[in-house]
Amino acid sequence: MKMLTSTLATLTLATVIGGFSAIGGSTEAAAANDVKPMLSVSGMTYYKKEKAKSSAVGRWEKKAVIKHGMKYGKWEKAKKTSFDCDSKFHQGNGKKLWTCKANGKPVAKIQMCVSGKLKAKWYHSTEAGAKAGVRDAWEKGAAERHGIKYSFYKNAKDKHSTCGSDSQFPGKITCTLTGTPCK
Repeated sequence: MKMLTSTLATLTLATVIGGFSAIGGSTEAAAANDVKPMLSVSGMTYYKKEKAKSSAVGRWEKKAVIKHGMKYGKWEKAKKTSFDCDSKFHQGNGKKLWTCKANGKPVAKIQMCVSGKLKAKWYHSTEAGAKAGVRDAWEKGAAERHGIKYSFYKNAKDKHSTCGSDSQFPGKITCTLTGTPCK
């Protein structure tokens, strides 16, 4: 009986101070990356090789978006990336000029999410405090259940939040967040 009372007291305290719960299962829903054919794009000419590479990457990202859509426009996600750089000398000043071509297979940025939503609740005397507390509680709960990569609320999908008064805790603002953790 003493153990049951202690457990109930702990659960009640967690609810009053703030808490979280999982809604649904916790298996990861994985999707394969969608890879497009090799794309090669030349950048502008610069005196520095790194600037020429950067120009090529910028143009590669733009062309990938135009050809395949927004989710393909990240050089960091591309497969089999490489550069072909050529140099020549400027006829007027004799300095070396660089032009580079960025090569890579565009890959869609696929979001990995767990199945089921995570719910967090927080009570505070101010709405700002309740909002900060509930987000922190949600992120800690997601990290605990699914790992640090899933703990960022900004990456969650199917998000919903509410704040308001709660007759159970007069003078306090209650905020609730729900969302599916994603990385």
